[in-house]
Amino acid sequence: MKNCIARYAISLILILVGASKANAVELTATWTGTGGNDFWSNANNWDLLVVPCNAGAVEFNVIIPASAGTIIHDIAGSCTIKTFVLGVNSTLLIDPGTSLIVEETATIEGRIDAEDGDFTAWDPTSSFPGSKANFLVDSPVGTSAVLIAAPSYFS
Repeated sequence: MKNCIARYAISLILILVGASKANAVELTATWTGTGGNDFWSNANNWDLLVVPCNAGAVEFNVIIPASAGTIIHDIAGSCTIKTFVLGVNSTLLIDPGTSLIVEETATIEGRIDAEDGDFTAWDPTSSFPGSKANFLVDSPVGTSAVLIAAPSYFS
């Protein structure tokens, strides 16, 4: 029931606001991991009970808190979000054939593991606070990419 109400609310926002990016509604989706698996595509793993991928007039700010474990980005093709926070001791695994694109700021304190998938954060305000951020580009066929436009990175 709770899942249906949340989905209805998001649909109503889309209808009321229209599909104009100028009138975009920003929602913050926080990972809860309560969906019984580690898949990004499972709405029950998010506090809003909606899978966070920008659609029409709805843009998502995504937060994966510290020590959330490994989250598997399994959305086929590409998924775009507005902002992204990956907490310390959390891992985002980008599945083969998938792509996560962050339109604005990405704050990475955990690990991004690209397995023939792509992670892109073009905004120069992206950052790597602390000393735990790391990236693994694990591509047996050479198709992974992690592209970040942060002004600096220290390891």
